Amino acid sequence: MQTLFGCLQQFLLILAVTSPVFGDNFTLGLLVPLTNPKGSFKGKLFAPAIASAVDDVNNSSDLLAGHHLSYIWNDTECKETKSLQALSHLINERKVSAIIGPGCSCQYEARYASAVDVPMISYMCNEPLTALLEKEKYATFAETVIKVEGHKLARGLIKLFQKFHWSEVAILYENATSYVNMKKVVVREFTSNGINVLTEKELLSDACYSFVKNNLSSCCDPPTRVTNVGDYMGNVFKELKSKCRILLYLSEFPVARQTLEYAHNQNMTQGDYAFVMLQLDLNQFKRNMDSPGQIYLILDLDKNKTCDYYEALESVVLVEVESELPDEQKSYKAFEKQVKEKYDSFKTNLTASLTEEEKTNPLSFHAYYLYDAVYQYAKALNKTLARGDDLTGKNIMRNLMNSTYKSKLGPSVFINENGSADVVNLRIVDIRWNKSVAPTKDCLYNNSGPIAKELGRINFSEEDTGIVVRTEEFQWPNGKGIPLSKPKCGFDGLECVTSTLSTAQYDRQDKGNAAVIAGVSAFAAITCIILLVNVIRQYMLKKEGDSLLWKMNYKDIRWVQTSSSVSSDMAEEEESLSMSRRTSNQFTFTNFGFYKENRVTVKQIGTKTIDLTKSILLELKQMRDFRHENFVQFYGATVDSPYICIVSAFFPRTLKEFLACSDVKLDKTFISSLVTDIVKGMAYLHSSDLKYHGSLKSSNCLIDSRWTLKISDYGLTMLRSKCNLSAKTGSEDLLWTAPELLRKHFSFPNSASRKKDRSYVNIQKADVYSFAIILQEFHTRKGPFSNNRNLCVKEILGRITEPEVPIFRPTVHNFIEEMEELRDLMKNCWEEDPDSRPDFTEIKKRINRILVAKGIKTNIFDSMIYMMENYANNLEDIVSERTSQLIEAKIETEDLLYKIFPRPVAEQLIKGKQVEAENFDEVSIYFSDIVGFTELSSESSPMQVVTLLNDLYTLFDDIISEYRVYKVETIGDAYMVVSGLPIKNGHDHAGEISRMALHLLDSVKEDFIVRHKPGYKLQLRIGIHSGPVVAGVVGSTMPRYCLFGDTVNTASRMESNGEAGMIHISEATKNVLEKLGGFTIRQRGEVHLKGKGQVTTYWLMEHKHRRQPTSPKRLRPKRHLFNSTSEGEGLKPCFITRSSSLRRSLKAASENPMTKIPIQVVDNGNKREKRKESTHSITSV
Repeated sequence: MQTLFGCLQQFLLILAVTSPVFGDNFTLGLLVPLTNPKGSFKGKLFAPAIASAVDDVNNSSDLLAGHHLSYIWNDTECKETKSLQALSHLINERKVSAIIGPGCSCQYEARYASAVDVPMISYMCNEPLTALLEKEKYATFAETVIKVEGHKLARGLIKLFQKFHWSEVAILYENATSYVNMKKVVVREFTSNGINVLTEKELLSDACYSFVKNNLSSCCDPPTRVTNVGDYMGNVFKELKSKCRILLYLSEFPVARQTLEYAHNQNMTQGDYAFVMLQLDLNQFKRNMDSPGQIYLILDLDKNKTCDYYEALESVVLVEVESELPDEQKSYKAFEKQVKEKYDSFKTNLTASLTEEEKTNPLSFHAYYLYDAVYQYAKALNKTLARGDDLTGKNIMRNLMNSTYKSKLGPSVFINENGSADVVNLRIVDIRWNKSVAPTKDCLYNNSGPIAKELGRINFSEEDTGIVVRTEEFQWPNGKGIPLSKPKCGFDGLECVTSTLSTAQYDRQDKGNAAVIAGVSAFAAITCIILLVNVIRQYMLKKEGDSLLWKMNYKDIRWVQTSSSVSSDMAEEEESLSMSRRTSNQFTFTNFGFYKENRVTVKQIGTKTIDLTKSILLELKQMRDFRHENFVQFYGATVDSPYICIVSAFFPRTLKEFLACSDVKLDKTFISSLVTDIVKGMAYLHSSDLKYHGSLKSSNCLIDSRWTLKISDYGLTMLRSKCNLSAKTGSEDLLWTAPELLRKHFSFPNSASRKKDRSYVNIQKADVYSFAIILQEFHTRKGPFSNNRNLCVKEILGRITEPEVPIFRPTVHNFIEEMEELRDLMKNCWEEDPDSRPDFTEIKKRINRILVAKGIKTNIFDSMIYMMENYANNLEDIVSERTSQLIEAKIETEDLLYKIFPRPVAEQLIKGKQVEAENFDEVSIYFSDIVGFTELSSESSPMQVVTLLNDLYTLFDDIISEYRVYKVETIGDAYMVVSGLPIKNGHDHAGEISRMALHLLDSVKEDFIVRHKPGYKLQLRIGIHSGPVVAGVVGSTMPRYCLFGDTVNTASRMESNGEAGMIHISEATKNVLEKLGGFTIRQRGEVHLKGKGQVTTYWLMEHKHRRQPTSPKRLRPKRHLFNSTSEGEGLKPCFITRSSSLRRSLKAASENPMTKIPIQVVDNGNKREKRKESTHSITSV
């Protein structure tokens, strides 16, 4: 009984461990050709891999947590009918979650799975997937069979050929459908990128090669006409030897290496030829990883030719799939053992076990693809569950596609949007053989066979293809360097042959005429010498004159000056020309003028003297002789001290400004015309004596009135170097500069870097880089690196100078429509390696091909007429809009001037007149400050102090608007007001200032409340003095209307020597007030004023018509300018109250606007008088 209980307990424990407790069970349906007789396609040899994958998924803590994965399978026998029947059974009856398979055929199965929305991942589909790329029909289909897409391979090979400087190639392709299609793609891509495909030769497949060799050519599929392999291959290589030095094989590696025997027979393996071969077959790749020696062995090769074969391998550049085994899988055999151990649990319904031979044979590579299919499905399902999406086939496959994973086979794989599994990286291998330790005749059993040395890799990405290869480390036969595309003298040797005249012809001359000929010859020689001397003398004189044609007289340059005799349009144009502007880095200042009735740009060099060396004179002559329609014409230079200038033709528009103008809409014709102009000009420049530009950028590209682009700031290299006119470190102008020039521009900390700095730099290729940055500006319509403005210029230059992987270049989001080729050209031109960039001759050819292919004509006038017609349709609206904007801006400017200056002064400034300083015989000046302001400020936060002053001065400004006064300025708590200027008002200035002072004093005493101290009462100290002043506008930057004279100082002294709550006036003011009458004045006595001594002063007490304050009226506060808080406390609302005297008094008509008319108002026995408001308020704006 205890034994039975123990067994039951163990059974329950096993059941608890092996059965899922929570979540759903997802069942996979495997379609496998289990009993197919075709060798490696026998499903029973690799089907158990699904059991291994399912166990790994269920044991993983990161995948399908709380869920369980299981599988069932059906045998398809590699028949399409059986496959479709099994597929229907699994989906409709067994309700599987996904299909893994099928094997063999898959097109109709994938269409059916997509129709019922069930995921299907194939691991051995051997049908062409052209039809399966229609994702609408095959939305739930993907595969894990690893391939190399033809276009990607072609781009990688182009990069490789460019690194080796190979421009001509012969292609040998295997007669198989996949390689024939690959050949078509490669030929098309090579041709479009300037690599000339000289010939194409067909190779027999590995199986067909064996059939033909054994006289069984009829067994080849596809059929072939070759009956003798030796004769056929011998003729092929005999023809190739005289046509091309670089051979590219598009075939399986075993097929390619078979041909090296025939290349050796033609003496093509001595280092003058290169053989580029591919190793893309993953089955062969797996065998090579298991047994590395297979990379160079050929089993049916005559052992006496083994050494020759090894020597031929030294000329091979091998491109193969890059692979690194995962850490948990030290070798393929570990995975094979794991799969074969699963066989017993997999063969539930099978009768036969694995034979001993099957157990020892290597595992089929389909097992790895099967494992990948299950594991990648689990990852996609896990992602779908995590996102909470519906578990539909389309949702799951959407999470599978566009993802990268590490295959169980080894390579890194990218599943693209079509569901195809593409290799991410290829590696470049150099095959080496140390022949010095090999036997003389037999190398087969020697341990010193060839070895594979990885020297580079090709990386495929969505945007571009990257390559890193150390070409200088490749070892070629006999110690030779990299093979050339063709011999220096051509394949026929005629390119180096020079014809010479045989001296024997002279020996056959008639000796009888020797004396006559000698005499005539002597006479002719003397005559020729005399003529030659004269010609040389004339030539030297002419050359001396021609060499100085560039020299100009500075006085001959007419600077632009406008006059009333010219029209307004011409005046405006010349006025714009007369302005100076600072250029980027070439010259100190650029001015514009006329030279011999030609508009010219005069660029002043920042030096007063210059040493005209022979190099500089030669440069100036070359510049004077240089002519091209796409370059700004160089007129000459002035070298008379201190006027050292460069004079060239003037053009108003730069390409940089033109592209930045949002009002200009550029179509492809316009863009192609401007780009073509740059390319044509630079191609001509590079072929001329000037050789290069060195500072090409959009601001140096000018546009003339006929919309032709012209390049400026070229040449004069020695002059720039002599005057030290290079761009400054960190300057934005360096954003167009190539990385190799930036490394020469910046200083280096160590000697190794300085040595690198002195190395040769191909500046023509640097111009190509600058052209690429200009193309970026065409795409973005903004400046260089405009989409990288989160980085400062210094950071951008630093990232360009220090190479990154991938390289740092401008980010371009929007490309020119219908001009995708310009994007590829741009990326090609800013390659990190200068040798990988095309020259302008090649760029010119590519641009022409693009224009011809798209039918674009570079006649910009047709495009301009079309654009002008479109622009004319809304020209009236644009003019109206611009006019209204101009009027609004004018009004805003005038309002601002009225706020800063008195209205009469502002009106003079608006009319463009100079405001002369004016003397005023008598004015009255008011000064006031706050008593105890320093102590109050120390007890308040800065924001509270600002709020206090803003509230106070807002009240003051409102009050003084009722009087004919002008507020001069405020400094801290000091407030300065004047009356009697700029419009003189007789003796009434003292009365206006005095009534205003009484008004301000009453308002502060009765009505003003300090926001942050409501119980605190402010007290003013006021001083007034009358006398003469001088007033005028001072300064050009932030100009001020200022008062000068002793009256200002005396008024300030009156305020500083006053008392709180009192109005301190001078005797001069008292005398004027007594003449006016109505003011109550009390003598204070003698007061010592600084600089004046003892002076009798007075207190202003009252005015008989002054209104008495009534009950305060609470006003709605104005919107406060400062909304921030101080010390954690918010500012309290502003309640500024004032008496009814603050309300504007009534305005009565008067013949004399300067006369004040009092108005008597009686209010229930409380008699008060209101002053009539001045009919002219200086401060009212």
